[in-house]
Amino acid sequence: MKHAVLPALVFALSLLAIPPAGAAILVADSVADYSGVQGLDNWYYGYAEWPSYSGYAFIPLTYDSPNNRWHVAGETFYWTSIWSWGTHPNGTNVSRAAPVEHWTIRRWVSEVSGPIAIDLFYQPVGGGSTEKIVFRNGALVYATTNYFASESLEFPVVAGDFIDFVLGPNGSDNSDTTEFR
Repeated sequence: MKHAVLPALVFALSLLAIPPAGAAILVADSVADYSGVQGLDNWYYGYAEWPSYSGYAFIPLTYDSPNNRWHVAGETFYWTSIWSWGTHPNGTNVSRAAPVEHWTIRRWVSEVSGPIAIDLFYQPVGGGSTEKIVFRNGALVYATTNYFASESLEFPVVAGDFIDFVLGPNGSDNSDTTEFR
């Protein structure tokens, strides 16, 4: 656990443990906890070659230190990348590499048990539209194709559960840079 906060002061993609007394405790923050190390503060950075909502394989990304981002190892032709405040998926239409759909995934592994509250914030930077999805242990919790999304979600977790925050292209991957925090 990081530190206690008032729910009204928590900014987006913060994960809060809600103890029985009702005061939320900040347990994760996607921007403040961002790093170049897989698993640090329980955050993992990856992608999936998207077959469907019913199943996907998490593939770890490689850290690109000079650019402070995660990306597909050895590939400069895919858009697939994650950085501290955002992400960009890869679609089948614009990439200079083989046409493949990559959905970026920020994975958080819970170290707490009980109800959590998640504040999500998604906003396109380049003008494109994307799909925003949240999974708990591979089961769909939330999905939207809204241009802008600012949502609060609450559900129970147990220590070891993984929450995947997924962003995928919605049609064209042109201009799909998305602020995600």
